[in-house]
Amino acid sequence: MTAPIIQIANLPENAGEQFLRDFLADYGPIVKVVILEQLKKNTALVQLGSIQSALAACHDLNYTRLNENQLVFTPALPEYIDLIKQQESTIFISGIADGIHSDQLAEVFSNFGDVITVKIPTEEEVKGIAYVQYLYPESAQQAIEQFNGAEIQESEINIMKYESVQKHKKIKNNFDKTFTTILIQNIPEYVTEPADVGAFLIDYGTVVAARVVKTGAFATMSSHEEAVKVIKELNGKEIEGKTISVLRTLSLEEKAALYSSAQQQQRQ
Repeated sequence: MTAPIIQIANLPENAGEQFLRDFLADYGPIVKVVILEQLKKNTALVQLGSIQSALAACHDLNYTRLNENQLVFTPALPEYIDLIKQQESTIFISGIADGIHSDQLAEVFSNFGDVITVKIPTEEEVKGIAYVQYLYPESAQQAIEQFNGAEIQESEINIMKYESVQKHKKIKNNFDKTFTTILIQNIPEYVTEPADVGAFLIDYGTVVAARVVKTGAFATMSSHEEAVKVIKELNGKEIEGKTISVLRTLSLEEKAALYSSAQQQQRQ
């Protein structure tokens, strides 16, 4: 018989066994609680009295916020674990606006089926993307067909099927070495329009396209060499009391590859 166990990730540091027993009291008797403190973000395994109670707790409490922590509940049942490993029902989303939380994405994408989990990477180089895993592949396909190109908080999103880690590693080894688009952060306050970006970078080359966003500005230079020059000479420079940060931009495939590779390394 399958044990009704759930995994709770991203717990506050002071969340112990008694806290979890009290927190889950509405879902019947708690058979066992194991705190996995060795993980980077505190995780616990909790065995409840029935599978129905375990699934209800995951449904009701997933993405609950405790202080600054957003809890992630996942059924540790064989069928769920198999689906998670297969990743056939996972979609990759880009264009995620700043400030969006996992629970908000879960609510939006649950319109297409049962959502198992949502991941929003916080690393600077892969910001703006998310992964949503459904219970069934059909739900993932429906989300792609019906919601690709939609807007969430005035930001247009792109949705594609999640590819395997092996394919992402191949892409990662073939990163575009002729990039011309860069992201400049901590720009001076007077840079508010595309023309201002061109003027700001005039000493480094010609800007052929630009876009100012909340976090800075994107600039496409006329050549790869000019883009590299901006990164080498402007990155880390202090202007008007701000330290400028310049990064090359990544394609959707490169972002997915970078994050997927990092996740794979963490599991090893």
